[in-house]
Amino acid sequence: MKINKQYVAGLLGLMMTSTLAFGQMGVKEIIISSGGSWESGCGNTCMDYVTMSSYNTATGVNTVFDEIKTQSTNDVIVDDANEFAYVAASDSIVKYDLSDYSRVSAIAASSMQRMAIFGTSLLVTNGNYNGDPFVTSYNTSDLSFDAGISGITGAAK
Repeated sequence: MKINKQYVAGLLGLMMTSTLAFGQMGVKEIIISSGGSWESGCGNTCMDYVTMSSYNTATGVNTVFDEIKTQSTNDVIVDDANEFAYVAASDSIVKYDLSDYSRVSAIAASSMQRMAIFGTSLLVTNGNYNGDPFVTSYNTSDLSFDAGISGITGAAK
């Protein structure tokens, strides 16, 4: 995989799941969202897509478990229970079940920057004005639209 250095930020979209053992916090797994290289204007002919993988810190093994047919990634987060991961790719949000790495749901969304979980809401910031609110809330269970948050008048991270 070739990496365009100006898009390294996409490669750095990763989140760690952890475990508490014998009173010490330790990282057992790292969920990695890797954005590939940017190919401007390639439409459906792009060759390098977002890959999702799990790095096991005990064994040192990295396992690719999915490919998202888009070129960049901005964020990946894991819920507090370490059950689900949410990925902000360039044109979609994808939810994964971490027990078997299956894709649970996906929705179309654009210009996403960062995500946060608050209760049962997935809050997503928007970095470019595209007609959508700069902060949007989705339901964490099925990624259905909850609300656009008004009053924010510029790009948000």
